[in-house]
Amino acid sequence: MNKQEYMEDLKRRLCIFPEELSGEIMEDYEEHFRVGMSRGKSEELICDELGDVTEMIEEIKELQGYTGQTFAGAVPLVQDIKPQESEQKDTAPQSLENKEEDTVQREIKQAETEPEEEKTAAVNPGTEEAKSEQDFTDHSAAGGDLSINKVVIDGIFADVTVQKSADGCVEVIYENNGSERDQSLYHFYKRTEGRTLYAGLEKSDLYSGILRFLSVPRIRITVFAPHGMDEITVTTASGDVEFYETDADKVTGKSASGDIRLETVRTGHGTFSTLSGDVKAHSVMGENISFSSKSGTLKLENCDIDKIHGSSLSGNVKLEGVKSEKMTGKSTSGNVKLSGVAGKEMELSSISGDVKVEGSKVGYLSASAKSGSVKVEAGIGEADLNSISGNINVDLHNGADGYRAESRTVSGSVTLQYGEEKVKISGKGTHTFGNGEIVLRAKTVSGSIKING
Repeated sequence: MNKQEYMEDLKRRLCIFPEELSGEIMEDYEEHFRVGMSRGKSEELICDELGDVTEMIEEIKELQGYTGQTFAGAVPLVQDIKPQESEQKDTAPQSLENKEEDTVQREIKQAETEPEEEKTAAVNPGTEEAKSEQDFTDHSAAGGDLSINKVVIDGIFADVTVQKSADGCVEVIYENNGSERDQSLYHFYKRTEGRTLYAGLEKSDLYSGILRFLSVPRIRITVFAPHGMDEITVTTASGDVEFYETDADKVTGKSASGDIRLETVRTGHGTFSTLSGDVKAHSVMGENISFSSKSGTLKLENCDIDKIHGSSLSGNVKLEGVKSEKMTGKSTSGNVKLSGVAGKEMELSSISGDVKVEGSKVGYLSASAKSGSVKVEAGIGEADLNSISGNINVDLHNGADGYRAESRTVSGSVTLQYGEEKVKISGKGTHTFGNGEIVLRAKTVSGSIKING
């Protein structure tokens, strides 16, 4: 199909839409043909890249709420693209050509030596990988170069998985399982600079106007990395980030709305964060690792990490079977819960959620909840427990010979028990039971305090 046939088919099928919307779409497609042809592409190839007209029309119908007669009150897409289009109209066409002149000349020269329809490229490090129109799975080895010690992946919205390499080399596999239009909107790149491998997605020239609203890509990038690398960094906007059997001095995984998952990971320094997704880690070992999510849940299981910092704004923070020298767990409105945890120093806090420690062994514990409760069922050496309107409940599982309680409450009650001995007071006071081996400082404003040794 050539340009004239494609545009005539498009115009005929757009007649069911409002004139303003159909006009904007026609202009957008004309621009794609102009830019593509200026870069040496054939009309047939551009038609293939733009995709089937029928599929595109159906997607617009769905976005516009088209029912066969009306548009169900949907806002025309042209309102979203007007600012961009107006800027283009205010600028002379020649300015766009001048801006892209260098890129145009490079691609025209490349087109003279490589068939455009095959979309091939060298497989050597530092060049874009080969990809056929029939198979959008791209297997990209780092040239078998064992000297690569750092990998940086920019997935944009792709799901990214990092796992152990079987042959000691770095390999990157790119899969785009979307429609032909999706596949043409994004390009995979890979290059090396020194001992660092960079790979990821970048938007093609087709990613503009109406097409950016129709793209729902399903893209995955898989990285195979040997153990002992210096650094692995993965960032993506809406995709998930996963690490399996990964071992590197420094590991970073970040996503805006996707989940972060770790399984059997070892690192000296790690940072794993997401805005609205969950963070889940199992069998992670390391020296200093930070986990965070704004609204998602943070869950760590069977991890052995010297220093842990875990935080969530509105989600829960859960740690099970974790060993740590120093641990920080914070949530603003979610709960913080530790189960089967062992560590020397732990600082836990929530503003409106509850803080709970059970079946654990802690040297020093700091636990606070503003409006929530603090509940401790663990073996501890020393603790500072605070709440404003919530209750504080402590059940010591130390097997020690007594404790010393420094308690204070304004309007609540204090109940202290050690064996058969039981004391009830109001206000503040210090009481020692047995040899007072354990030191507990508990404070609340309107809540009650209960300690059982």
